Amino acid sequence: WPMFGMKRRTPDTATQRRLRLLSVVNALARQEQSDMTFLKREDWTEDQINELPSGEHDYFDRNSGALFDNVSDRNNLSDTLAKAASAFANSGGGNLILGVTDAGVMDGVPRIFSGRTTTRDWLEQKLPQLLDYRLGDFRVHVVLPASNSKIPSGRDVIVLDFGDSALAPHQSARDHTYYYRSAGRSIPAPHFYLELLRQRLTSPSLDFNLTGIEVDAWSNEQLPMLRVDAKFIVENKGRVAAYKWALVPRTLGDI
Repeated sequence: WPMFGMKRRTPDTATQRRLRLLSVVNALARQEQSDMTFLKREDWTEDQINELPSGEHDYFDRNSGALFDNVSDRNNLSDTLAKAASAFANSGGGNLILGVTDAGVMDGVPRIFSGRTTTRDWLEQKLPQLLDYRLGDFRVHVVLPASNSKIPSGRDVIVLDFGDSALAPHQSARDHTYYYRSAGRSIPAPHFYLELLRQRLTSPSLDFNLTGIEVDAWSNEQLPMLRVDAKFIVENKGRVAAYKWALVPRTLGDI
């Protein structure tokens, strides 16, 4: 350990090893799900924000709008956004809610962030630059207020939708660390988790099986004729849709 400039780490207990393994399994399982489109919506409403369960979750996180109010500490804001974006992009996607405290109180973020630039526009421009590789699969939503809104006047609640990135793993460009979601938190990802991400299938992988053959033979003007109908089942084993594919027969000799 001293050779690598590291302190000797206290061995994990059996419970800690089990919890860490469970969190990794859950994160990888989210990446393999094909029905994660609910993460990215066309819009978010205040009622939908209020319906989210309390506490910490792997699928979403809340951040108080006070993070945006300290103009002299923009570095802390960028560090927090980069950490969350890396974690969600490396864990199958999720939602980051800005302007809501951990207790569920809506304190909002300033509507105008810098000069005439709105907070929403600033986030859309800033987020891709916070990760290596650059983040591409995300959406920025200004929450639609309810009729009896609890969002403070002149402020907005913003939701960032992160998709499952095909370029994962992404590291924070701020501290050059890879993060992932575990037990409702964004924490540094272990080495073996990153290797699993790098080994994911990112292109179609077609598999086919011959399921049956029908043979028909007859004679035509004293010439023997043979017809063979081969039936296949083609299945995509990969994580990416195969939009263009073909099963091409080849000629062997005169056959």
